[in-house]
Amino acid sequence: PALDRTLEITAVRIADPAEPADDLGEGGVRLVAVFVRVTNRGSAEWSRGTFGVSLVDDAGTSYSPSVRATALGDSFGRPSIAPGGTRSGWVTFDLPTSADPRTLRWSECCSDQLESVSVAWRVS
Repeated sequence: PALDRTLEITAVRIADPAEPADDLGEGGVRLVAVFVRVTNRGSAEWSRGTFGVSLVDDAGTSYSPSVRATALGDSFGRPSIAPGGTRSGWVTFDLPTSADPRTLRWSECCSDQLESVSVAWRVS
């Protein structure tokens, strides 16, 4: 039988700009952070982290998560979430100062199921 990997994903809030935890940023780039909460409603452990997450700006450019941390709190990281478990944290993105973030996308693809699911939230 196929594993049930049902996730409940909530984009709780956005911080734009987000205060970085360090001074490693480049000129012309700002840190944007989205606080997410993921609950595993399925019957199998989930451990894909932010693989498949992107932030899309008003020009349609897609940005992958940054390795930079925010001073706002814990990053989402790459947790293992047991069935019934929940993990929350910040997902950060480096965006040009001129970019206007519009949509958070979260895509899931499970190789054992050969299925893909994509969800999006407007952030403006």
